[in-house]
Amino acid sequence: MPLPSLLSIAAQPRALLGALALTLLGACQSAPTAAPAVPSAAQPAAAAVSAPQTSSEAAPEALILGGHTDAHGCKPSTGNSWCQRTQRCERPWELALQRGFENTPAGWHAYCDGSTR
Repeated sequence: MPLPSLLSIAAQPRALLGALALTLLGACQSAPTAAPAVPSAAQPAAAAVSAPQTSSEAAPEALILGGHTDAHGCKPSTGNSWCQRTQRCERPWELALQRGFENTPAGWHAYCDGSTR
């Protein structure tokens, strides 16, 4: 048997496996089927009943990092707090490392506010 025919025979199982893998991956991406409308005997009747959401009910808004600012313009969700001493929004752990005070709320307030809360 010539060499090209042997290579084509050896490549066929790989092609079949590749086609099978693509088919299986395509099936994973299909839409999920809906649950049956009638509860089965295994499901309690109370679990099958749920209150539908109406359009008048507002969905909760997602928290966006940096979306909220405080009175000084600092973004608490990103770890920033206002430091009176530096007159800037600072990250407490970074400022504690730079200025050499204890990285605790008491250390932060002692440095930034001059208080010992």
